[in-house]
Amino acid sequence: MQYMKAFLTGFFFIVVFGLCIQLAYMFLAMWYVDLVKTFPWVAIFGGYVSYIVGFVVYFLLMAIGGLLTASIAMKNQIVMCFLVGVSSTGLSILSLNNYNEYTTFSILFIVSGILFTIVGGWYQKQVQA
Repeated sequence: MQYMKAFLTGFFFIVVFGLCIQLAYMFLAMWYVDLVKTFPWVAIFGGYVSYIVGFVVYFLLMAIGGLLTASIAMKNQIVMCFLVGVSSTGLSILSLNNYNEYTTFSILFIVSGILFTIVGGWYQKQVQA
């Protein structure tokens, strides 16, 4: 029962907060479009900054999900974090329209999401020890 509780806590944290962050990102994107209309020179920074901020927020979200999973699971914390990472990134990839074609970016997305979930669990394991 404890493993199910740990899994569901980490999984739902990642999914729910991930959706909230995506909603906030959409609002910021609309604000950014208005900003570019007013100040066209801002468009130079938009692409790079949005990807960098998006990756950092995504990696933090996955690491915190792993940390929560490991804090509830007393044994096999890394395995539980791996399962949470696989299921949450798998759900994200499956929600895309064209899931028959996996790109390098989508594979990087999956692998990095799983790794950062494991890193969060590993950190929690080190703190508990």
